[in-house]
Amino acid sequence: MSQGGTSSSDPLGERYPPELRLHDDRDYRPVFDRGAFAGDDRIVVLALPNGRDHCRLGVVVSRKAGNSVVRHRWKRVIREAFRRQRSRLPIGYDLVVKPKRDARCDSAAIFAGFVPLVRRAVRRAEERRGARPKGDA
Repeated sequence: MSQGGTSSSDPLGERYPPELRLHDDRDYRPVFDRGAFAGDDRIVVLALPNGRDHCRLGVVVSRKAGNSVVRHRWKRVIREAFRRQRSRLPIGYDLVVKPKRDARCDSAAIFAGFVPLVRRAVRRAEERRGARPKGDA
């Protein structure tokens, strides 16, 4: 079963409320330590099962990516890709997304590659566990 969308069974729709976010080191550390990753020429996605009925997103952008304006643009574009495509993502994972060094923040390319990268990272996480991802079509 997928999450998101606009059906009455999902009151969150395309919103991005606090329960869909990773907040602090306690949330991020396990994903960095044990998460499976997938990347393309722009971003890297790390995924770790979270035991919840929804995905949570964390975005990490290094100062090496650029000045404050550039870093915040990366965050906005990645959050928007998550928010708009949440219904197409497997459920029950903490995701950490970070841009690759020297990559350009091209929103169209990020939107196009976001779901396939998440699915690839989730598939790798499940291969480690020997299970099949929930909600994966």
